[in-house]
Amino acid sequence: MGYRPPVPEKLGGMSAGYGLMFTCRGCTRGVCWPMPDLIKRWGEEGRVAAIAARLKCGNCGRRGAAIETVPVRDERATEGDRARSKLEPVDRLMWDLERS
Repeated sequence: MGYRPPVPEKLGGMSAGYGLMFTCRGCTRGVCWPMPDLIKRWGEEGRVAAIAARLKCGNCGRRGAAIETVPVRDERATEGDRARSKLEPVDRLMWDLERS
């Protein structure tokens, strides 16, 4: 198995090429979310541990999840999205303002 970066404390501390795999501790059912989707839903300041604690398994009903970092390939991203993901937060804001 290849290198996987550690799970960040906040969502903004991770590369767009990775995602988080949330796995139920009861029945081992899991779901993988790419970073852009996580940031869109919970923002860059979203705390990973808080998100995992809030998730509820649709199969067994247990709350809380084990978390691991996984590489993902987001096919939906455009060239502009990929360029934006490499920018610092202040530069991203300017990027978004220029395009709105």
